[in-house]
Amino acid sequence: MKKNKNTEANILYFLITILAFLPMSINAQEYELIWNDEFDYRGKPDKDKWTHEL
Repeated sequence: MKKNKNTEANILYFLITILAFLPMSINAQEYELIWNDEFDYRGKPDKDKWTHEL
């Protein structure tokens, strides 16, 4: 009987986990990349484009 309760609990935890992460996967499909910066050159960053904060 104990094994049956553990099996039921495992199934319940699995379903709760799936239901908890389902909205995240649905919302992730709505995002669109609008800005991307590629660092595909060698050397120091261009001072006209990049600054640093203290």
